[in-house]
Amino acid sequence: MDVNIPQTKTENNNTYVLIFANETYKYAAGVPFALRDGEVFRQYCEQTLGITAKNHIFVYNHGVSPIISGIMPAMRI
Repeated sequence: MDVNIPQTKTENNNTYVLIFANETYKYAAGVPFALRDGEVFRQYCEQTLGITAKNHIFVYNHGVSPIISGIMPAMRI
């Protein structure tokens, strides 16, 4: 999925995406590929779904408080 991501010429300005990618957790086992997966999904949103970069928030390796902080800007949209 991370190679040859399909391309679109459509700009999807009315869609928003909030991506969380956490590899490390305080009380659980790590997820070694989560950051890469989050980044590939971000690229897929832009290139295939046409979601502009200004319409997505990418939050990575944060605990609950920063995740909630990441949601707050999305709620203002």
